[in-house]
Amino acid sequence: MNNNSFVHLFTFSKTQLYILLAAFASTLPASFIKQYTKKPNNIWIFLSILSYLILIFTYIYLFKNKEISTIYPIIKICSIIMVICFGVLYLGETFTTTNFIGIILGITSIYLLSL
Repeated sequence: MNNNSFVHLFTFSKTQLYILLAAFASTLPASFIKQYTKKPNNIWIFLSILSYLILIFTYIYLFKNKEISTIYPIIKICSIIMVICFGVLYLGETFTTTNFIGIILGITSIYLLSL
């Protein structure tokens, strides 16, 4: 694999970057509110509101340029994966086989609903 092929793997379109930003921004508020429940500090509430504002502006861009029925399920699937990773890796939550099966079924249902 030459350098150009490797760089091409990490080249994203503007829409793809906005999808990732929307998924990330939709993931953050839940994480910040979880932190607030552990250590009540208004910074967590402020960061949650800021994340929602970022999410609104990414939605505006994406829905203006793409079909909502295509983009929204992709954002939700990415968001689900990010929340799980954050919960397991950062918050030390457990992840069982039953959780895995449930998540796969949930992602499959979101995909099927978007068809």
